[in-house]
Amino acid sequence: IKQYDVSKEEAHAELNKLVEKLWRDINEELLRPLEAPMPALKTILNKVRVMDLLYKDEDTYMDSKTIMKELLTYILVHPVPS
Repeated sequence: IKQYDVSKEEAHAELNKLVEKLWRDINEELLRPLEAPMPALKTILNKVRVMDLLYKDEDTYMDSKTIMKELLTYILVHPVPS
């Protein structure tokens, strides 16, 4: 990051703007008829959602001191009824 004369906070803000734009694009694409089968699209969308959850503000996957441990515990102990 230093090689581009950008602070970590600036880089993070720009990446968040990009992620927000991409989410809008994904949502708009899924609102219109597509040739791809919906189960395949849902699988891809769910993987993107998980990646967003794991890496949005920090690397919650690699750092066990993050909120991820609490979230997983809550989901496994109190699952959402289907």
